[in-house]
Amino acid sequence: MSALFKIKNPRKKYNSVYDYADAFRIHLIRYIVLLLLIFFFVFINKEILFDQILFAPKSPGFPTNLLMCNLALYFGIPDLCINSSNFQLINYELSGQFSLHLIASFVAALLLTFPFLVYEFIRFIRKVAGDNLASKLKGSVLISFTLLIIGVLFAYFVIVPLTINFLINYELSEQLTNLVSMSSYISNITTLVLVTGLAFQLPLVAFLLGKIGMLTKSFLKKYRKHALIVFIIFAGIITPPDVFSQILVALPMYLLYEASIWVLRSEN
Repeated sequence: MSALFKIKNPRKKYNSVYDYADAFRIHLIRYIVLLLLIFFFVFINKEILFDQILFAPKSPGFPTNLLMCNLALYFGIPDLCINSSNFQLINYELSGQFSLHLIASFVAALLLTFPFLVYEFIRFIRKVAGDNLASKLKGSVLISFTLLIIGVLFAYFVIVPLTINFLINYELSEQLTNLVSMSSYISNITTLVLVTGLAFQLPLVAFLLGKIGMLTKSFLKKYRKHALIVFIIFAGIITPPDVFSQILVALPMYLLYEASIWVLRSEN
């Protein structure tokens, strides 16, 4: 096992796709080992994952819900108050709770280990391209972790509570009652958090692609309007069909796009 974590000679020459694949395999195995360890840790701490994290946004005591309800009282606008009453989740599949336990733990492990994935990518670049290029990518792990945290927190404290409130209160008829399944709830929460967290990596991805010559500032500026349309469509897919929620998602993504142009300011 210890052999996996030893750095091979970075000056080794790579003459074929097999050499690159072999170098990449070591880094991939290292990442998978860590991913499995974190997955196991999250899996055995299900009370924290579910009761304190995943189920919290639907509770009236969640910080965002409290803030919005206090604002509703202060401004006298009752509609601002969200998730003022809790609701029960149901499970109607024999293996439903176990399956969701696995899925949620895996998504959490992906988020927690993503910066390490970037770290392994930098080490791979160092092997195949040398220290010169690798030195230009210094700080990428910290930037990745910071952007990931910002994206996850934005999704968790802003998008998720608004989405829950909209969907749980949306009704086609008074003859229909919402009985929310645990699978539907967890699926929506994990998708929103994971997708938003990864979307916030856009400036870093642009930076890395720019350093290896695959992306330029001029290219991003040329397709700025197209990107805005894509973000609006994307926001319409992952958020409730109301303008406020869509703006909350599309605007930060567009700002990230502009940030990507800024980090490539030295490119042509």
